Amino acid sequence: MYDSLVLILTNEYDPTINFLNVIPKELKINSEGIEYGIPYVKGSFRNIKVRITKSKIKIEGSIHVFCKGNNLEPMSFHEFIEAINLLEQMLQQPIEHARVSRLDFSGNMLLKHPIEAYFTYFGQKSRFKKQVFDNGINYNSEELILVFYDKIKELKQKREVVPEYFEGKNVLRFEMRFMRKLGKSFHVYELKLNTLKEPAFFNQLCLKWRQEFKSVAMEMISPVGLNPTGSKPKLLEELALLHIHQIGIDSFLNEISSWQAIGEITKKDIIETKIDKNVTRSIRLDMMVENYIPLLCKKRTLFLCGNRERYYNYKKWIKSMTESINPGA
Repeated sequence: MYDSLVLILTNEYDPTINFLNVIPKELKINSEGIEYGIPYVKGSFRNIKVRITKSKIKIEGSIHVFCKGNNLEPMSFHEFIEAINLLEQMLQQPIEHARVSRLDFSGNMLLKHPIEAYFTYFGQKSRFKKQVFDNGINYNSEELILVFYDKIKELKQKREVVPEYFEGKNVLRFEMRFMRKLGKSFHVYELKLNTLKEPAFFNQLCLKWRQEFKSVAMEMISPVGLNPTGSKPKLLEELALLHIHQIGIDSFLNEISSWQAIGEITKKDIIETKIDKNVTRSIRLDMMVENYIPLLCKKRTLFLCGNRERYYNYKKWIKSMTESINPGA
């Protein structure tokens, strides 16, 4: 949904208007004065900041928060239209003429685990620079910034109220921030506010939001090549082996680290877990002995010793995998 906006309204539609002479009564004035020789008035409508000069009005803030009081609770397209109409009524100016110089389109997702556990699976993106920060990940390009972060953590850091429904939930927020060259991004000379009120444009942004999310979030590959079996342990074993082959050892070790980060396995688990010594000696990397083998036992996904052929096939795979990541071992 639409979130933060920066709108620029000039008096080009009626050059006879002096905006300083028609200050709206509902505007909460915070300051007024002269900057660089230009008189101004600064104020706000709720969370929306407004700066007024003789020939220009700058409006910035979250239209979502203006409408709902927060940007966690969903805002429908029709509620967005109503919020824009209310803002126009309060400002007493035809803001459909306003140029959009910033547009954020955002959404929240409820996830099972703590948000930081998922960031490992966000890869690189062509023509974007990936930046990891304390509470999330940014992808920056010339025209667009993609931001993923823990919304509840952000609210708590700002000491803002978390709505009751979201208390204790894991909420991933994904924002698309169009902050430069909006005309180029949307193939128009200038992006106007009235365009945002068109259902077709809104649907276009919804589709792009989903596409951009998929472009950086890891998608699990469906297992293939399973052998027919009526045994649940054997099925789980084959699924586990295929999963490891498909995602690669680096990704799987990252997955283990994420499980440790969220407390699903501990060092006590490692000490208490037992596995065949021959398999353990096949792995020469300390990190794999400490993390990889105990986790498989902990998850009850491999039952190697009950099937001699499968056991030796697994040993051969472990050996080849170890040699590939630790040559000369």
